[in-house]
Amino acid sequence: FIMVSVGAFAQKPVKEHYTVSGGLLGAANLTKFTVIGNQNLDYKMKFGWGAGGWLNIPIGKSFSFEPQLIYNHYVYNSSSVGALLGNGSANYLSVPALLKLDVGKNFAITAGPQFDFLMGIKDKNNNNEKSDFTGTSISGNIGFELFPHSRVTPFARYIFGFTNMDNTGNPNTVGELKNQNIQAGVKFRLFGK
Repeated sequence: FIMVSVGAFAQKPVKEHYTVSGGLLGAANLTKFTVIGNQNLDYKMKFGWGAGGWLNIPIGKSFSFEPQLIYNHYVYNSSSVGALLGNGSANYLSVPALLKLDVGKNFAITAGPQFDFLMGIKDKNNNNEKSDFTGTSISGNIGFELFPHSRVTPFARYIFGFTNMDNTGNPNTVGELKNQNIQAGVKFRLFGK
């Protein structure tokens, strides 16, 4: 009993204990459709925005699961004839399900799937409506965070779409449109350690 007691009291106390944390985030989105299978269509990168919340669930000292809920506003622009949403925007409710690996104290790598739910379309040329686009899409993303354990955390990620967003059913439409996005922003921790 004495040996076990001495051994228990001799242990170093753990300085860092991670708990479930969460907060808000805001980001700038640089977005375009990447066209696969059609040389005649080309989209330019355009700025939009995103805002939402996040919840980080630690799995270990340097590994965690972080689901997020983000309202994203993507802007699209193309001067190509016959472009789907050549001058307009789309609003998505996005749910990234990220795995986060801390690589040192001031840097973390994030990766995981993202599920996007189309909320609305605004076409300035009045050529398209919401039903012309796929309502639910899946993307993958990879990124990084700076100072992942501080109250304010800058982040950036590259999001690449797997789903063809063209839902017109037009047999003359050639190629697939896939969302591509560079997102950079800041996370604000509201609770947790």
